[in-house]
Amino acid sequence: MVCSRANCQLQKGGNNSMMVDPDSGNYVGAGEFSTHCILKQLTLLKPRSLEEYPRNGIYKQLSLKKLISRSEFNELSEEHQKGSIDIFLILNQTRIAVRVQGLGHGQGTKIHGKYTLKGQGKTKHDNVQSNLIKKYCSLVDIDIRECPNVFKERVSEPARIEIINSFKTAKVMIPVSGETK
Repeated sequence: MVCSRANCQLQKGGNNSMMVDPDSGNYVGAGEFSTHCILKQLTLLKPRSLEEYPRNGIYKQLSLKKLISRSEFNELSEEHQKGSIDIFLILNQTRIAVRVQGLGHGQGTKIHGKYTLKGQGKTKHDNVQSNLIKKYCSLVDIDIRECPNVFKERVSEPARIEIINSFKTAKVMIPVSGETK
């Protein structure tokens, strides 16, 4: 299938635009569509439904429950239990979680020179999730500050280079499948 944003349904207008992914029915945030398309091109991995996990492929919105141990999952707060990994790659023994981090992630949301509580809370949430994910697989963050072209939702050469550089920054090699389908 050719990557086309038309395959997703826009839900809201303005800067808070969220799309509904037609495959999963889940909301996807800014940058997730283009990141998924570019990673499909780079890895040659087959897109998979969540029911096919853990077969080789590229997954969208993988629940933390599928990745971590039951005991660790049960210890998480309800908010963390609801969390999912934006994009998950599996090729043989290689497992990579890709988080697409838009505004409000990383350093938090800064308003008038101060970080908002929501921003600080989101940052703490991201750190807990990051540490947990790293116990089970490699982690790559696609950050809006480092990848502005990815968040324009265009599958372009500048966006592709930004994703490759994010993998380099995380010291994670992009897996490439020998399969073409």
